[in-house]
Amino acid sequence: MEPKKIKRIIEDISGVDLVVKNRKSENIMWRKAYFRLCSEYTSHTLKSIGSAIGRKHSTAVHHSKNFDFLERNYPEIKKKYYQVVMEVERQADGARWENSAQRILNQMKMLTNG
Repeated sequence: MEPKKIKRIIEDISGVDLVVKNRKSENIMWRKAYFRLCSEYTSHTLKSIGSAIGRKHSTAVHHSKNFDFLERNYPEIKKKYYQVVMEVERQADGARWENSAQRILNQMKMLTNG
């Protein structure tokens, strides 16, 4: 899954623009969620994950390490966060299924042609 796709899912569900540079706690918490999900669901570097929202890799490292703060102190965001996780999972599983299906079809073509 691409970081920009995770960004779009978060912005759709949370209503927060991740690229806006401000220090509102809600924006900070959603940026933390973005970095956490990108670390879990992509194989992109921290540099590319950060650049997708106009941040440096050091910001990605900081936010990834401090994510647990969200679950302890922001119950209202926590509920939306789990909605985001479910949507990311759904889309990630769909992509995996499509890749598996395509691989099987390619193997079948090789068997019938060979």
